Amino acid sequence: RVFPIGGDNVHDFFETNFNERMLQRPSPFAYDWAVRLGASEPHEAELFTQLQGEVMWDYVGVLLVRSGILLMNEDVVADVWKYFKKIKMPTPKNFDGAIDFPRGNDVLNDPAAKSFKLEHYLKHYYDNQKKACTRKQKQIYISTDDPKKAFQEVKAFGANGKLRFTVSKCLSFRFVVGLAGSARKRNIKDFTGSCAARYGDIVKDIGDYMIMRKATTFMGEIHTDLGRLARTDRLILNPKETTDFSKLVISDTKTQGNIHPGPPGW
Repeated sequence: RVFPIGGDNVHDFFETNFNERMLQRPSPFAYDWAVRLGASEPHEAELFTQLQGEVMWDYVGVLLVRSGILLMNEDVVADVWKYFKKIKMPTPKNFDGAIDFPRGNDVLNDPAAKSFKLEHYLKHYYDNQKKACTRKQKQIYISTDDPKKAFQEVKAFGANGKLRFTVSKCLSFRFVVGLAGSARKRNIKDFTGSCAARYGDIVKDIGDYMIMRKATTFMGEIHTDLGRLARTDRLILNPKETTDFSKLVISDTKTQGNIHPGPPGW
């Protein structure tokens, strides 16, 4: 099975050949679409025929992730781990939180994007400290396309030169600003560097995504492709039967801004 993600040509091909058929309800094609996308039980495919809008895309995302269609190239992942080791980056699971925090082209080029201050994404940590005082420093990864602006906002938030900030005896943060800066700002069609440099950017992007995917908590504006893909990868089906379509899919994204409609890469 081959599942292409991203790229103008793929987008145009989907728009021309499949968009109307996939979104049409009722549809004679919807059941077969669900089976192709990973529905393992007849009732899952039947349920898909009734869904529309954002919950439909989330449901598709869960099926794709569960079926294993969304997999990363093992050789690229191995190079990401080498890169992590080289720059002494903590492993993804060691991050208490990851924030999709675009401040450059991702925001400027998307009129639907709405930027929130850093405090917006950290609010649930403030709320939780009132319930339980763990005294553990929270290690927060910031995925961004503009490291300079991200650093400025972290400093404005109150962090010191080592990007640490103490709120109380029960809560403190250590921030790590993202790997991918230059890679996310660069349009691959306009990139004139060597193949090695292009591949180096891909390694940084995948590393960025791996941290957002594996961190204990994910937060973000969810209008960047990497952020939306990370959110999709963290979705799960509700184990409890429900007739409320809005509760079919469970997202562990704690705090978010604007959610761009549709699938990642749209």
